[in-house]
Amino acid sequence: MCPTCGQSVRGESKERVEEAIKREEEEVERLEGEVKELEREVEAMVEEGRLRDNLLGEVMGGWEGKLSSARVELRSAREEYEAGLELEAVRKEVVERREEREKEREFLRRMMEEDEKKIEELDEELEGINADVADCRAKEATWESLEKLFSPRSIQAYVLTSALSELSYLTSNYLSELSDDTLRLDLKMGSNGVISRSVAAMEKGAWGRRTLATLSGGQWRRVSLALTLGFRELCWNWGVCRSDMLVMDEPMTHLDRSGRKALARLLKGMVREGKVGTVFLILQDLAGEEMEEDTDEIDIVWGGATEEEGSKVLVNQ
Repeated sequence: MCPTCGQSVRGESKERVEEAIKREEEEVERLEGEVKELEREVEAMVEEGRLRDNLLGEVMGGWEGKLSSARVELRSAREEYEAGLELEAVRKEVVERREEREKEREFLRRMMEEDEKKIEELDEELEGINADVADCRAKEATWESLEKLFSPRSIQAYVLTSALSELSYLTSNYLSELSDDTLRLDLKMGSNGVISRSVAAMEKGAWGRRTLATLSGGQWRRVSLALTLGFRELCWNWGVCRSDMLVMDEPMTHLDRSGRKALARLLKGMVREGKVGTVFLILQDLAGEEMEEDTDEIDIVWGGATEEEGSKVLVNQ
């Protein structure tokens, strides 16, 4: 019986059919074996795929972490890049501002140099003006001085000051001889036109200022005689009064022996130097005995009449 069509088959056909069935069964077994083998291979491949999936998951997890880190780094790098761009922009702005400042500084430097040149020119001009002002002030002071000097009062003051200075010098010379250089007289014209007189006296090896009122009688007489003789010589030098004769009345008053000797030497020296031709001394006592050696002639007068004339005796009135 044919399993396919259900018809009866003959013996030969049956064998062929059986053989065919056997071959088919063998083929089925072979195919089943292959199917099982394939199933095993598929299972192995599935297991391998699962392992690969796990490995891929692990790898993907690692790469995801790396990718996340890379994204973070990329974000940081982008932020740094953006910050760098901002910094670069800031740097460019700073550079531009610096260049502008340099230009401004250069401009200010040139302006300062020009101002310094102007200041130097102004200083030179100011120096010239100051010099002119100083010259004008000097001329003004000169003209004022000349105006004061040549005014009637100034001329009188100048003449008086000159005369007073010379009188002080001449008096000091005479006073030095009369006092053996122990007295000095200084005459000065004050700014108010008042003549000041100061006396210096040697006391115990030191000079001290004295007033005329505090001088002793002998000191006062020495100062008075020196001032009189100095005034006479001043008048002679200035041509006011020139006389070859000198008359002195009682010049010995208050003088001690050394003072009388000093006066005699001084008068004799004046005659010898030609400052005076004849000196008349009028005395009323015998105080002139120290002058006997320095006198040429002595006349003694009693009761208004000459008792002895031309004798070398003491004068007594």
